[in-house]
Amino acid sequence: MTELDKLKIQLAEERAARQAAEGLLATAQLVIQRREKRFLDIFERMQVGLVEVDNDGLVVMVSPAFCSLTGYSIEDLMGKSAVDVLATPASAVRVKKQKKFREQKLATNYESQIRRKDGTIIWVMISGAPVVNEQGKVVGSLGLHLDITESKKLQEELQTARELAVAAQKAETQFLANLSHELRTPVNAVLGMAHLLNERSPQEHQHELLESLMHSAELLRSLLSDVIDISNINAGTQPVRIDSFNLFDLLERQASSFRASIAGRPIEFKLKVDTKIENQLFGDPKLLNQILLNLLSTAEKFTTEGLIEINVQEISRACRRVDLLFEITDTGSGIPHQDIASIFQSSRTAADSYNGKYEGLGIGLAIIKKLVEQQGGSIEVETDEITGTRFCVYLSYMDSGIPLDAKVDATDQLEKSIEGLRVLVVEDNRINIQYLGNLLKGWKVTFEVALNGLEAVNKSKEQIFDIVLMDLQMPVMNGYEATREILRESNPNWSTPIIALTASALASEKKKAAEHGMVGFLTKPYTPASLLENLTKYTNGERRSLPLVTPEVLKGQKFVFSDHFDKAYLQTFYDGDIEYASEMFEMFLEEGTESLKAIREAVKAQNEEKTRSEIHKIKPAFSMIGFTKLWKNLEEFEHRVGLEISGAALQHKFASLDENIELSIIRAEVELLRMKEWIKKSKSYS
Repeated sequence: MTELDKLKIQLAEERAARQAAEGLLATAQLVIQRREKRFLDIFERMQVGLVEVDNDGLVVMVSPAFCSLTGYSIEDLMGKSAVDVLATPASAVRVKKQKKFREQKLATNYESQIRRKDGTIIWVMISGAPVVNEQGKVVGSLGLHLDITESKKLQEELQTARELAVAAQKAETQFLANLSHELRTPVNAVLGMAHLLNERSPQEHQHELLESLMHSAELLRSLLSDVIDISNINAGTQPVRIDSFNLFDLLERQASSFRASIAGRPIEFKLKVDTKIENQLFGDPKLLNQILLNLLSTAEKFTTEGLIEINVQEISRACRRVDLLFEITDTGSGIPHQDIASIFQSSRTAADSYNGKYEGLGIGLAIIKKLVEQQGGSIEVETDEITGTRFCVYLSYMDSGIPLDAKVDATDQLEKSIEGLRVLVVEDNRINIQYLGNLLKGWKVTFEVALNGLEAVNKSKEQIFDIVLMDLQMPVMNGYEATREILRESNPNWSTPIIALTASALASEKKKAAEHGMVGFLTKPYTPASLLENLTKYTNGERRSLPLVTPEVLKGQKFVFSDHFDKAYLQTFYDGDIEYASEMFEMFLEEGTESLKAIREAVKAQNEEKTRSEIHKIKPAFSMIGFTKLWKNLEEFEHRVGLEISGAALQHKFASLDENIELSIIRAEVELLRMKEWIKKSKSYS
């Protein structure tokens, strides 16, 4: 075979191989075209618009679905700048920010606006990803666009509805505050004068009339408190305050008061407490007291004769957790079965069926249920119109490890402990002044009266007082303004405890009073016992030393914040007022945990707007308790959300902040304990 023949054969083989390769290439191209068509058909059916741009932002590929979405034709878009043609000013900024993610080969999801050809603006959810060539270089971006305009409209409508609901709730709260103020002031006068008259050895028939008057006034006060309490609970502003307490003492005081209320009636009362409870408990004793008081009141209303009993049992214990069952039983007429389903609703009561026979049952049971559930507990009721009713309340507490101490100061000891106190009474209601004056005189307490805030400020500059009783709503200058002036460092009474006197029992009013530096809050109408308790609580029964106590005297005893906090900032912000600081720390801890939970949920849902909103609400609190660096980090993060941080990156970027927030809450708890201990030791101002 000649060389020429060999070349002919080789050429024929190469031609055959090339034809085979061309055939395979044609087949492959056909497969690719079919797959591309199938791919595009899927997106067309899904109504998802697809656009590809190069690194200069020029459109290199666009799907028919995107054209339908925007109103542009393929010819209108090809080779044009997508930003120039489609973007609004706000979305143009966002798209340019997204380009940085593509350069780093990152895919993201984000919401943005697009301007249609007819000028209308629509919202789209964009899933963007980088386009990478064979050499691994980013040569452009690919974006899938889903129309979410209707969804955004719904969100806006929901937000509007939410804002209207919040506004309505605020209006309701303000109405209740006004109602409370208008009603509590005269009730305070009636109840106060009745107490004073009853202490002047009235004749027997007069005593009966006074007892009836005080009972009716107490009932009215209870109804007012129920209305305010249910408002606070519905608004989520009724706080749970954890403290150590002696369960036996609490129950004995409750029992003693209840026995007095049923004295002379054919009702037997029993109290049984499980002896396995050997230590004080950690929990909210005031909420427990309110629950038991309402349940006993309900039992009393349904029982004309027979037995009412409280039985407390420890049903389980794990580590330091103690699970308790509080049983309140009575042998009264019981609650009709048709009313059981609605007994805990605030809209109606079982008393409806009794034509008003059981006055004052009101919304008390609705409050009880919410207070129990707020503490993580539950309540059940078993009733029979023949054998009576049994309420079961399940609550869990922590064993404090502090041994029980049954010693309770008697009232006469408390009265003796405050003899000689110097009190500034700031009150514009003459009847309330008379009531307060008679009580203070009876306790051998000296006092001065100021009819408005300005008079109070002037009197505070003239002499030292041991405590100030400050009405909040007064002419000329209100109680908030007067408190701010009295607590200035230049005022001789700059460290004198101030107790707010108000007819409003709303939690927002208590918070506002605390923010202005008031240490206590006494709601009208108040009883002699509650006033006495506050006078002893905030003075320890001790007189302020003379001459005047100045900041210089206490210079060596100042509280020093831990290194975790911005010490200089806290010193400037609170000006050495550690009681005020502790109140603010408490408020932070009440809100901090819930706020962190809300932020986490928003981040997990990749809800940028909700994330920004929740961070915006909580961030000022961090500066007020000295976490200034964390406050700045939160502010920076808030601004970056939606611009530089979005989609899946939101959760990743928030992780380090999450840890810092959680750590700050723990450090604030520890610091609050230090402040409370310091306040306790520093109550003597000498």
